[in-house]
Amino acid sequence: MSDFFSQIATGAVESGVNYPTFISINVVLFAVILSLILFLAAAASSPAHNWLVVHIIVLILLAIGLWGALIYVLGITGIVEGDQQQQQEQQGQKEEVEEEQEPTQQQQQQARPQPTRRRKA
Repeated sequence: MSDFFSQIATGAVESGVNYPTFISINVVLFAVILSLILFLAAAASSPAHNWLVVHIIVLILLAIGLWGALIYVLGITGIVEGDQQQQQEQQGQKEEVEEEQEPTQQQQQQARPQPTRRRKA
């Protein structure tokens, strides 16, 4: 179970979407739509809030549109394996460490003593 949550955290910072992140996105959007439907039922039972029903219906349609758009985009880009994302993250950390340890070419040139030239009189 902790691997599931660690893959969600990795999916949030690395490129691509892994399967646990895809599942969590769907669960959250389903919960949003369900709560809006329950809110619609509560608002529809009160005759004084007819204007609120229209607004909730618009919110439900927007949430369904968002869900459909996310599924469409993820269908185009594809789902990345969680192991592949973790390997990319580890490679990125190794590269950062190597860059910090190796002085740049400019730093090496600055560290070398510059030869002095004497002018002939």
